[in-house]
Amino acid sequence: MFDYGNTQHPNHVSPDALLQIINPNDLTRKEEICGIVDTGSVITVLPKFIVDHLGGVDYGQAKATTANGEKITLRKYRVHIVVMNHNSRDLYGQGFREIDVLAMPKKKYALIGRDIINQFKVFLDAPKGKWGLRCIGYCESQE
Repeated sequence: MFDYGNTQHPNHVSPDALLQIINPNDLTRKEEICGIVDTGSVITVLPKFIVDHLGGVDYGQAKATTANGEKITLRKYRVHIVVMNHNSRDLYGQGFREIDVLAMPKKKYALIGRDIINQFKVFLDAPKGKWGLRCIGYCESQE
């Protein structure tokens, strides 16, 4: 299970995680960034500075609509992502190989999109401040 955190806003907790982003062409180039679960995001979004630090592989561009309805064009990159527990840095997460992500300038944290979360049974337990992907054991005991 992952812990809820304050990545998006210091006064509000939400499901978040620490993401390890890896350049698929050079596995020694890694960056870590906090991210929030965003069910409104079709594809995972990373801050542009993270992709720049990695020397990310650019795969063109994609049109996107922001949460406030603004139409934008973003660069698309291919990266490896490992989702980890933000508070304990536990590697309980899931690893993803060469998924496409969008890079957004001025973004300070990542958006964990439905391209990742739709692959799993996702469990949100806001009263306990826990969430999980695949939820082996814990989800079944809470149903």
